Amino acid sequence: MSNIIVNKERHREDKTVWLSEGYLLQRLNGLSEQYLRCKARVMYRNTVKALHQNKDILPDTGKIWRYMRFNGQFYYDYERISDTSPTYYKSTLGAKKDLMKEQPGKHDDLKTVVEDGLNKAIHDGFKEYLHYYIDYEQEQREKLSRACATLEFLKSVVLERGISDRDNKFWIMAAHVLKDGDVGYVPNNYRRLKEKVEKGKDKTIVDLVDLKGLGNKNAMKYDDSTLQSWVYQMRAMPENYTNAFITRRIRKMCLLSGKAMPSDSWFNEIYARQVTKFLTSEGRYGKNGRRAQIYNGYIPIEGAVFAGDVWFVDATRVNMVSYLKKVNINGKDVMREEFMQQICVMDGHSMDILGVHLDTKESAIGYIMAVMMAAKTSGYLPYEIVFDRFPGHNTEEWKLVVARMEHLGVKVTVTHKANGKAKLERLWGTLQTVFMSESKYYYGEGIVSNRQYAHRTADYIYQTKKSAKADGWNFDEAWDEANKIINAYKQTPLSEYSRRYKLVTESPMELHEQSEKPHVVKLSAAELVLVFGQTKEMQIRSGLISTEINSVSYLYEVTDYEVLSNQKMVVLAYDIEDLSVVYLFETTKNVVPKYLGTARQAKAAQIYGPNANFKQLGKSKQRIAEIDTKRKENLKTLQGEVGEEVMLMGVRSDKNAVMQYENGWVNDGAVGVVNKVDESDGSMNLEDFMYGQM
Repeated sequence: MSNIIVNKERHREDKTVWLSEGYLLQRLNGLSEQYLRCKARVMYRNTVKALHQNKDILPDTGKIWRYMRFNGQFYYDYERISDTSPTYYKSTLGAKKDLMKEQPGKHDDLKTVVEDGLNKAIHDGFKEYLHYYIDYEQEQREKLSRACATLEFLKSVVLERGISDRDNKFWIMAAHVLKDGDVGYVPNNYRRLKEKVEKGKDKTIVDLVDLKGLGNKNAMKYDDSTLQSWVYQMRAMPENYTNAFITRRIRKMCLLSGKAMPSDSWFNEIYARQVTKFLTSEGRYGKNGRRAQIYNGYIPIEGAVFAGDVWFVDATRVNMVSYLKKVNINGKDVMREEFMQQICVMDGHSMDILGVHLDTKESAIGYIMAVMMAAKTSGYLPYEIVFDRFPGHNTEEWKLVVARMEHLGVKVTVTHKANGKAKLERLWGTLQTVFMSESKYYYGEGIVSNRQYAHRTADYIYQTKKSAKADGWNFDEAWDEANKIINAYKQTPLSEYSRRYKLVTESPMELHEQSEKPHVVKLSAAELVLVFGQTKEMQIRSGLISTEINSVSYLYEVTDYEVLSNQKMVVLAYDIEDLSVVYLFETTKNVVPKYLGTARQAKAAQIYGPNANFKQLGKSKQRIAEIDTKRKENLKTLQGEVGEEVMLMGVRSDKNAVMQYENGWVNDGAVGVVNKVDESDGSMNLEDFMYGQM
């Protein structure tokens, strides 16, 4: 398709140059598809009268970003491209005459173009219009579709070539080709052909091509628009009435309004139409209803090429019978049924479950723990991670985790549609039908499943719950059972249960290990704990950090001299599963603070009793002595030379400073005298100098 189209418009003296959206995005730095879609086109469309807003070529209102729709692509009027500071888009594109020279196909043989294009439209291009005539007989569908393809091609040539309304040679040539092709529903007379295409400039071609007798009221006795509207209204209602109910209600309306009463075949014909099912599916079944999905738009998505390209995170119930848990409600202990929930992190390439968190509910903490486990297991974060809006997604804690992942370079995507995580949705089915089925506590698939094997009988579930209670079925037992199921999935070759992957002999775990990981975000231990662990701001006292975690006191030694000498307060990041070491960061408002180092857990030295351990005491003393030595050396360096004023401060003089000054004064004087003696006859020595004997 051409990037540049030149045509002649009646309201302009010179020709109009249209530039494709792709061409503009390639030539103009700073211009984005989102800006054109969300702002530029919306802004210009609002300047056009509502009557003309749906035309393919919008009229010229004199405002910037005038555009047209042509063959599924947007083109923009060169004269109406923005040229203001600081972008100067129009000036960047260059002169109009230079752009017109770039127009492709200008010098191609027009006769060849018309003949080849029409033959292609008649014999192949018509297929894309067949779905517009789905309710017609096959022969009629093909003829009408060929007419659409033919007129659409002629329309595109007129627009791309800028063919004038007075140029009849083109239309005579096209009409001659069409006579030989015998295309129905398209005029063979060149004047009528030109009129037909001219009518289609401001509307779609499909609106111009239809059966001649279709609009004849005598063709169908009950072709009443009011009756049809009643059918569509009732069929689209969320009550999802039966066909018989709708028929009875409309017949009653006919009696009340005096209209002729249609037959059963008339009603059944409307109910059976594809267009009826298509238009009313959302209202009848709900936007996200399973039966409505076949009529909704779908975009096929390619799988991830490498491990770590994308992770999918979602939660679902573990389909095993409930267990009883004692809870306090209004001061009374009661037994309540609980079900296990699992939050899984799945790699989009290998389908391996890298992280999992099992609990009785969804929460931000659960999602953080699951992703943290995945990061620990793999040693990285993915290029992209996909979540839905789970309970707790808007908490400050979760927002901070997302902000830190994004700061490290991870693309975080939030989706509320099931097909946004299609592979993970299929994983739930695989776990249930293949691996959970072997568990004696499995009660079947969810209630919305309509598979014949989806559900156990009521008697079986009753006996299973009874048996589980006798076995002491509780949270710990359910946790172990769910983990066994997940581990079995991770280690089982895909070919053992999947026809789609019958040639894949590796398990999901093996696929993940073997795959290259070129796009992942590598994590250090400190970054991992900062993003997913707990943090608190703490003060360093005497080289130690004393804190309380889960009502237990912990003491950490800070051995890094740079941290001790420059930081009074630090951000302490720790992993609740490993409290032997913590990570220190600067106190700052930045999302990811500067890393300072680590601090290891310290134990108080025991110096009394039978368990006395003086070795620990010795280590602590050595640590303090090393830090003290470095501090004095640093202080001495910063103080520099000691001046003679220390000799004048009397009892307030620092002894070390006085000695330092005296030693320096003596050494400097001695060197001077020695040098002088070397130049004399050697009659003075160092002792004479020290005691003032000249």
